[in-house]
Amino acid sequence: MSTIRAFILFALLALPFGDAAGQQAPVPTNPHGTLPAGIDCADCHTSDGWKPLRRDLKFDHARQTRFALSGGHAEATCTSCHLDLRFDEPKVEPTACATCHVDVHRGNLGADCTRCHNTSDFRDVEALSLHQRTAFPLTGAHVTTPCEACHKTERAGVFAAVPRDCVACHQSALARASASAVDHSGFPQDCAQCHVTLSWSGGATFEHEVAARGFALRGAHASQRCASCHVQPGNALKWTPPPAGNNDCVACHLPDWQREHAAQQFPQTCTSCHTERNWDSTFDHDATEFRIFSGDHRGKWASCATCHVTPGDYRVFNCLSCHEHGQAAMDDKHRGRSGYAYDSQRCYSCHGR
Repeated sequence: MSTIRAFILFALLALPFGDAAGQQAPVPTNPHGTLPAGIDCADCHTSDGWKPLRRDLKFDHARQTRFALSGGHAEATCTSCHLDLRFDEPKVEPTACATCHVDVHRGNLGADCTRCHNTSDFRDVEALSLHQRTAFPLTGAHVTTPCEACHKTERAGVFAAVPRDCVACHQSALARASASAVDHSGFPQDCAQCHVTLSWSGGATFEHEVAARGFALRGAHASQRCASCHVQPGNALKWTPPPAGNNDCVACHLPDWQREHAAQQFPQTCTSCHTERNWDSTFDHDATEFRIFSGDHRGKWASCATCHVTPGDYRVFNCLSCHEHGQAAMDDKHRGRSGYAYDSQRCYSCHGR
């Protein structure tokens, strides 16, 4: 009896385990989560063991996940993104970079990093061409200015929008200008009205003649401080008083006229005798009109009003106040002379020199 029992036990032990139980050993749970249809373990693993993976992976990441592995992504390990080796997580689009990467811009530049960055190197950025697409395109000296010059508190590429007005960066330049030969106090802070981005000096685009309604800066005027004429406190762009044009010299030079010419009753049309280069007179009375500094009239007059008896009108003159001949005698002497009349202008037509 013991021999029969031993034989039966031997026979049972000799049978395959599955056949004895009528079941197959349970398949281990897939650690990768729910995979897309058509993906088999053998696409990545071999029958020799779970590790290492087969060299010729049959899994096409770009086609089967719609996320192509390029640049730095191609070199990254699976666990860099699939932290628990669950390949059904995370579910991200190729442009959702912030899912894995820290957004140093803190959302200020949008969520699509691929607009500026590539997958090879986050630091490989065409900064200039990208900046040209912002609300502040870089021109002139701004092209060669370091980013940190404007983005002062934003390090390691944490760039966000900064104020675009010039004084946001150039307040110190404005302060220096106010202490220089060109006083900017009272001027508007929209520097682009007068300057270009190429440089502060030599780059002014301000057309004084246009803005001043025809008053061009010529001669000595071109080297004067703005405050020489723009004297109204708090608003340097206003001219007090406003000139009618380049011939309206007394708008600024009335004190000069009063000091030099008021007593002689000179007209206030300064450009009749002076130029904008200097105060030296260009009018030569002896050469163009009548010899008063030479000849018989030298030293015979005290002021312009000696002959020019109508204030402000130097076209009018009177000879008869000094050369009193008597009208009756002159009428008799010039009897029969064509064009004769007893007045200074007619006398001058024949006796002018």
